[in-house]
Amino acid sequence: MDLHELIARGEGEELEFKQKTTHPHRISRTLASLANTRGGQLLVGVDDAGRVVGAHYVEPPLTTLRYQELEEDGRIVLLVQIPESSHKPHRAQVAPGDWRGYVRVRDASVQTSSLTEKLLERQPS
Repeated sequence: MDLHELIARGEGEELEFKQKTTHPHRISRTLASLANTRGGQLLVGVDDAGRVVGAHYVEPPLTTLRYQELEEDGRIVLLVQIPESSHKPHRAQVAPGDWRGYVRVRDASVQTSSLTEKLLERQPS
């Protein structure tokens, strides 16, 4: 699937657009929610309207992520593949010492309840 086909699909439960990565807690929340749901794709360098703006700084710290650089009009877009995890739940740091779980619901990363986290822990690997 090429970049234009992905963008045409629009954001959803398995696809997220991020214009930039200047807020690590937002990216970590998205990564955790995709890993805790069905996995998905993250396009860094594409704004919410689907315009290619280019990625200026990306350094994913997780070794399980797969990424590919795509080019559009001399601008780089980073396509990040996040596989569904067999080690749930994952949590994102939203502030120092504050870790929260998220899952994907349609086109949003939604904070998990304690019951949802218990259910994620019990899912077979």
